[in-house]
Amino acid sequence: MVVGHGWLKKEFGVVPRIGWHMDTMGHSSTNARLFADFGFDALFLARGVHFEDKEQKVKSRSLEFLWRPFSKHFGNSKQIFVSTLNDDYCWIPFKGNPY
Repeated sequence: MVVGHGWLKKEFGVVPRIGWHMDTMGHSSTNARLFADFGFDALFLARGVHFEDKEQKVKSRSLEFLWRPFSKHFGNSKQIFVSTLNDDYCWIPFKGNPY
């Protein structure tokens, strides 16, 4: 992450503020703090949420949430906005061949 951000800053003069993890297979509670430390304000997840948790989030219409580190030492200073893609790899369900 550090190398990639350094390269983007050097080549294009930008530092990403939003991340997208397409196929993460889960995160630890520490990841919210790490992503915040990388400078992310938001993160999009495809398959990063356990299927039972995702089912509950779909039912309660809460696929978007503020992710805070487990440690209470940080308060809200390390929270990031997370959006979980509804259909794993794209938000709009894929229906048939588009061509």
